[in-house]
Parts: sequence; structure tokens; C-alpha cells
Amino acid sequence: MYEWNECFPQPPLMNSKVWRYMDFTKLVSLLDTGKLFFPRVDKLDDPYEGTSPKALIDAREKMLAQIAEDPQYDGNTAKRAEILDSYRDVAKTLEKFSQFMAVSCWHLNESESMAMWKLYLSANEGVALQTTYERLRNCFRVVEEKVHIGLVTYIDYDNDEFSTLNMDYLYVHKRKSFEHEREIRCLVRKYPEHWTDEPLIGAGIAVPVDLDLLIENIYVAPASPPWFLDVVNSTIQKFGRKEIAVKSPLSKPPTY
Repeated sequence: MYEWNECFPQPPLMNSKVWRYMDFTKLVSLLDTGKLFFPRVDKLDDPYEGTSPKALIDAREKMLAQIAEDPQYDGNTAKRAEILDSYRDVAKTLEKFSQFMAVSCWHLNESESMAMWKLYLSANEGVALQTTYERLRNCFRVVEEKVHIGLVTYIDYDNDEFSTLNMDYLYVHKRKSFEHEREIRCLVRKYPEHWTDEPLIGAGIAVPVDLDLLIENIYVAPASPPWFLDVVNSTIQKFGRKEIAVKSPLSKPPTY
């Protein structure tokens, strides 16, 4: 179920439109299983996911240097080594935690985005699910896992920093080069019983959703062939759904 998290900024309006651009096979999977796939954070394309900005890394290194020179540990090399090792292990710990986090990424926009159509579809046989932020939050009421949802903040990892008081801040920040995504991020975590155990998430986790709440409208890609709309609607009906997909309004020809 949805749970508020201070690390996740909220949009100004709960009825803001939210979009998910996907290929046809992912729509079929969603309708068939009633589950939304959350890929594991460390499996995402951006290697900076879940990492610290340079300012925080520099602060860690400064702290290591101070501990190494702190006279209070003179004569107690074991204690100094223990503290140094704990700070050096921070990076390994953060990298490990990314294996326990999975996310679903959505696009916040009051209208369709041609850039998103082109960015997330390798062919023209794709669809866009349109919902609202409130509906997206509420659709997770059927799952026991806690789902945190909010806006991603885009920063310069070489010059900016963010709070380290809560580790979840790592998962709601991305590089400025991704600002065009205007991402709404849903996050679930699944910890193994022991730290050294294999991650329970695998490549990701399929999270049950209330499709009646999740789906407000379905659009097919603006450049899709005429037959594709019929295939999409036939598939929707076969799964007992009442939604009717329509061609993206971006396909309308101009008038002069």
C-alpha cells in the first residue's frame, strides 16, 4: 500500500496527469497478471542510480583523513582501524542496498509528450497509459508491501548535494541530463533475512495493482498503423476490461 515518505516530494496537484509509455507486450502482461513490474535499481540504465554526489563522497574522504590524524586514537590503532573500516564500507553498503530497491517510473505531464513516445518505444506499436497522481497512489492498496511515491529531483552530481539523514534520498535524485523525463517514481524495498543473502527481488518485482484505479485512458502511438488500434482494443476486451484505447491526438493532421 502507499505510504508517505518525507524523502519523496509531492506534486502540487493530486489530479495531475501521469503517463507510462510502454510497448504492447508490457500492456498485455499488465492486463494478464494485474501486476506492474518494478525493475531493480541497480539494473537500470543510469549507473548513477542510488549513488552519492561528489560533495558527499568528498565529505566522507575528509572524515577518513581526520580520523587517520586524530590524536585521540594514538596508541589505540585497533579502534582507529575499526572506525576507518566502517567509513570505507559505506560505499559498499550503499551499492548493496540498491539490490534491495525496485522502482516504477512514470512521466508527469498534463499532455502527451512526443519525446517520450520516441524515447521509450523502439517501434510504433506502443501504448501510453494515462492516469492521475492520486489514482497511481491509490492503485497500490491491494499490495502488502509499502510503496513510496513522489517526484524525482534532478541535480548536478559534481556540484550539488542532498541530505544524508535518510538513505531513501539516494533513490529520488537523478542527473540533470534526465530532467526531460519529469519522473514520478514509485519505490518498493524487499530485504533478505540476512545481509549476505541473495537479493529477493532478482531482476525486479511484479507488484499487484488495482487496474480499475490505475488506468484512466489508453492511447496508441501516433505513428502506429491503423490495424494496431484494433489489435489493442481486441486484446483489452479479451481480458474483460472495459477501457477503450484511442489513437493519440498527436496523430491528427494539421489544418491550414
